[in-house]
Amino acid sequence: MGMSSIFSETQGGTEKIQVPPSSISASTSDTQSQPKPPPQALEFESLQAIQPEGKRWAIAAARIADNKLGRGTVMIDVGQVLGITDYFVITNGGNHRQVEAIVEEIEAQIARLGGPRPYRIEGRQDLAWVLLDYVDFVVHVFDPKARDYYDLERLWKDQPYVKWS
Repeated sequence: MGMSSIFSETQGGTEKIQVPPSSISASTSDTQSQPKPPPQALEFESLQAIQPEGKRWAIAAARIADNKLGRGTVMIDVGQVLGITDYFVITNGGNHRQVEAIVEEIEAQIARLGGPRPYRIEGRQDLAWVLLDYVDFVVHVFDPKARDYYDLERLWKDQPYVKWS
């Protein structure tokens, strides 16, 4: 009879322990026998199973913006009417410094998660409206005045909003 492996959390990390199969309770699942990934990775992995790739990354960008105090973050499915991208993520910071922080965080976190790099970035000089073009999705990060002025949500009001939270 072979030995089974279980993992035990210790102060130094995760420890692998070999035990006879009969000593493992019937309620132990395969997920319990694996080390737990960091919460952010788990969150993204759960999206991978249910969403197309562009949508997964757009949802990740919306969550990252929201976590970095982006205001009024929305995601709009524009793929049926716009041939150049599938999703818009729209958010704003309270000022130019926060706009820059949101943009940098989205770029860094998506890259850290193994996602795409932006094909191009526009508006980084004045920080009123920064556009991160990831091809399958576009992230728009505004300052409050520019968001009110351009009002992209009004322009795309007939398109479905995507729940990302």
